[in-house]
Amino acid sequence: MLSEKDIQKVQQQLKVLFFGLKIMATKRRIVGVSKTLHFLLPDLALPIDSSNTMLAFYGYNRYEIGEEKEFKTYSDVFEKSYEIAKRLNLTESDVDGCGWSCSVPKLIDNAIIGFFIKMKDAAKEDITR
Repeated sequence: MLSEKDIQKVQQQLKVLFFGLKIMATKRRIVGVSKTLHFLLPDLALPIDSSNTMLAFYGYNRYEIGEEKEFKTYSDVFEKSYEIAKRLNLTESDVDGCGWSCSVPKLIDNAIIGFFIKMKDAAKEDITR
């Protein structure tokens, strides 16, 4: 596990990458950049999507305008995902290195997606009753 000091150092480096990567032509860059960072640094960076990840961490699809504000959101999600891994004591021994279980950040991402799929399925069942 990273120390608090290490987290700050990592976030400084992630900021350089976040601002330097020009992945999307759109103004909102957090999704494309976070997924690229996850691809490049799978054991470190959680991929973020507009619906599941934002809903899980904020309760809505948080949309910030501007790179600085988007990075603040990205950094916040990074810290929260690290806290989840720490509280659940998730380590490299919990992953198999391939498929859906390729890294600790991907385990967290999959749990979030699975949770919302179950919620949607439960809502559909309630409607059909």
